[in-house]
Amino acid sequence: MDQNELLNQILAGPLEAVRALKDANIEPQVLRALAAKQSCPEVMLFLAAYPDTPSRVLDDLFLKNPDLRTLSALAENPRTSNHVLQDIAQNKDEAVRIVLASRKDITPQIAKILAEDESPDVRAALARNSGIPASVQAAYLSEDSVPYVRAALLSNPKLEEELWEHLSTDPDPTVQAAVLLSKKAPPEKLLEWADSDDHFLQTVLLERAQLNDKVLESLCFSSHADIQKAALDRKTLTDDEMIGFARQGDEDIRIKIASQSNIPEIVQLVLAQDTSYRVRYTLATNPCLAPEAAEVLAVDAEPDIRVAVASNSATATEILSDFADSQDAMILKNLAGRDCPPEVMEKIYALGDDEVLYHLAYHGIRPVGMSSELVIRLAGHELPTLRALAASADDVPLYLMARLARDPSYVVRLALARNLHTTSSLLELLAGDLDARVAKVASARLEHLKARPPAEPAPEETSPPPPEPPPEPPPTEETEKGSLLKRFIRKVTGDGD
Repeated sequence: MDQNELLNQILAGPLEAVRALKDANIEPQVLRALAAKQSCPEVMLFLAAYPDTPSRVLDDLFLKNPDLRTLSALAENPRTSNHVLQDIAQNKDEAVRIVLASRKDITPQIAKILAEDESPDVRAALARNSGIPASVQAAYLSEDSVPYVRAALLSNPKLEEELWEHLSTDPDPTVQAAVLLSKKAPPEKLLEWADSDDHFLQTVLLERAQLNDKVLESLCFSSHADIQKAALDRKTLTDDEMIGFARQGDEDIRIKIASQSNIPEIVQLVLAQDTSYRVRYTLATNPCLAPEAAEVLAVDAEPDIRVAVASNSATATEILSDFADSQDAMILKNLAGRDCPPEVMEKIYALGDDEVLYHLAYHGIRPVGMSSELVIRLAGHELPTLRALAASADDVPLYLMARLARDPSYVVRLALARNLHTTSSLLELLAGDLDARVAKVASARLEHLKARPPAEPAPEETSPPPPEPPPEPPPTEETEKGSLLKRFIRKVTGDGD
């Protein structure tokens, strides 16, 4: 590579140039010439970070008192000589020493120097390094005065088994937590900690990414409610476990079970009779509410729970029908706010309560099956919302449609424009409405009607042949005379033959 081209690339970004030229196999003499001619920070950083820079060039760079970035690059470079690394190990800058402590090919001599470093962060970085010798782990780091350093050693994948056992009895909570989270912790030890009912141990255990079923089961039966709840979040309970918690678990646990989607019916029946209002209400709002549990909750003493059952999409038609018979205004209003089966709607119409019907209109429920008597009554109601409900019905008499098309409230006229049974002549009238919303809907309906293909004509029926005239009766004396007279008249007038 041309030196000028190389220099320009380095000046544009030293570390980017290192990545780009990693496999370029730049000749050592080119690198030496570059080091001899250029001493700017960008070139020094490039040479310190480039993996093929000769060791002698790296030694010279260190003697030039480079900046911290270049020192860190030297600490990482695999070609940096040991005597330079030993000097870096005693550099006053902590960040540089931390970089050195993380080298995987660190020598025992340098590891010992860093194991006695005044900075706990440097020693902790060394403790996490899987390349440090076991002797340094045992003699220095496992007995470090700072718990944070001893805990860092537990994250080392090459930690000696004997040292793990030693650290597992450490009295400091920081080290204990690291032991609990260590990948080396055997399953039997995890279960022992879970069974201990020690809140701290159980809390840290739950921070582990993986816990086997036995450990989770033990944590689910902890005497601490928060531990139970967190464990239940991670375990799929059996039916027997659900029943046990539904009967004896903490209230928050029972609420959690009541909110799940896979609750067996037998568990729902237990929860439906729970002493806690919060548990029963949570179950009443569960979209997977079972029919038998719904029957129990439908007669609950708390009105809010009965309303929740009436509003639940899983509630059976029979229960909704019973609610409609109850004439409970609050429940009926909630029924009017959802799609109910026809038999339930019939009962709501039959009751004819204006407040309930108002909720029907407010929630935009189309009044399918409304009687003509009720439609006529609502069409004359003082509230525009109820007149609009009448205008939305299926069987609105034509004369009533004509009257509603001129209603002073745009809400009524808009409802009529949306009604699929409104005649095209009335839609034409509404298309010229002063209210833009009404006119827009009516015009769209008219366009839709025009675009609809015409109905196929009924097949033509073959007309039967005309009946043959009945035979003339035999002439009588009078008819004979009449015939003679007619022939005589035709003869006289010239109409004859």
